[in-house]
Amino acid sequence: FLWRMGQGRAWLVAMVPGMILLVMSRSKTSLILCLPALLTGLYLGKLKAGRRELRAILTLFTVILLVSFLTLTLYAMSDTIAVLLDDPDAFTGRMTIWKTLWGVVVKSPFSGVGFGSIYHTGIRTTTVNQTFAWLSLNVHGHNGYLDVMASTGITGCILVLYAFVVNPFLQITRSKLKSPHVTAGLLYALLCFLIFHNLLETSFLERGKAAWVTLLVVCAVAQTIS
Repeated sequence: FLWRMGQGRAWLVAMVPGMILLVMSRSKTSLILCLPALLTGLYLGKLKAGRRELRAILTLFTVILLVSFLTLTLYAMSDTIAVLLDDPDAFTGRMTIWKTLWGVVVKSPFSGVGFGSIYHTGIRTTTVNQTFAWLSLNVHGHNGYLDVMASTGITGCILVLYAFVVNPFLQITRSKLKSPHVTAGLLYALLCFLIFHNLLETSFLERGKAAWVTLLVVCAVAQTIS
């Protein structure tokens, strides 16, 4: 962002090895989300600079609703495709994992089964499945929203989303910045990436994940500029 807005070539020098590292990581989720997150940040940053905060809010949350609808559609797809996605060698068996986690949510919808009580619990794990033995070896559910909902319930999930998604976004949008197209744009891009990253991976409340630490930094900066 700083390079694009004419802040010097040093930032470009820092960006290039960062992109190389991203490619070398072979993280398909991050690679796919990188460009949309950057473009979203540029777009929302321009809206912010043009004092069109309400439009920025409506734009992001419209995109979130559309992606959520697409996710639900994929969840309800035909049996033939679902069987393919159940294969642990295809799509990391996400469909099977999500179905199991949803079953946990249905059993304890409001209180959840307890934070930290799903994974790394040995034979008593709540995701044990005799048909898919590999489920008990999972360390996360490949969906931050389902993981938080299963462990802390719908109540905990709402609190987490407000504290770490909605509130920082509103703080960034309402802040008075001298260069909103740069500062706000960068924060929007990071926040958007982390919002959509948690649809396929889990970083919410995972203190050992770089993505979670990044989200905490975004929240801290958002709090400061507001």
